[in-house]
Amino acid sequence: GAETNLLTDHFTVVQWDQRGAGASYSEDITPESLTVEQMEEDAITLIKYLTQKFKQKKVYLLGHSWGAYLGTKISHKYPQYIRAFIAVGLPVNMRQTYPIMKNQLLRITTNKIKRARAFGDSMAAQKLWRIGEALSKFNITDILENKDWDSFINFYFNPRVALGFSSSIHPIRGGNPHISTDIDKKDYSNKLEKSMDLYADLVIRFFNRKIT
Repeated sequence: GAETNLLTDHFTVVQWDQRGAGASYSEDITPESLTVEQMEEDAITLIKYLTQKFKQKKVYLLGHSWGAYLGTKISHKYPQYIRAFIAVGLPVNMRQTYPIMKNQLLRITTNKIKRARAFGDSMAAQKLWRIGEALSKFNITDILENKDWDSFINFYFNPRVALGFSSSIHPIRGGNPHISTDIDKKDYSNKLEKSMDLYADLVIRFFNRKIT
């Protein structure tokens, strides 16, 4: 996107598709092989490789959401490789932040439904309406108290993915040298969709381990 293009004027930017995600998706990867420990190992392996390749002692590390959590752990364990860590959307208080995000997603869904109806696209409007129905059932307090991770996946994770990925691919085209044609875009979108099944399982295991 535009922000990444600005960074490339001053830095060598590496956008990492984690094991099993996006361009790193493979049908040989199993959900059981995706663990927090594996992600930590992959991340530091990549960082060490980059310091050697570009002859740098340290790198700037930026992580968003889950990546911010992972980056925090990496920065704490391996500070000798990190010049600075930038956390974007760092998970802090789920009970306070998730209702805010839910309301934002519901507003986005409502606006998308209005646009779909304005263009006479009834199928898209119905799909978006189902996404809104799922989001409306999302209650993070009940989920945390009951450890109901299936509801987290069904009423927040999956609807958010369905709402976001189809529109988030567009700015990647042109900003990523590996996604330059319609065929590249379609292939990458397919890999993203498939990788979400792998990561849904990781999300459940992560919460079972971390949330009390």
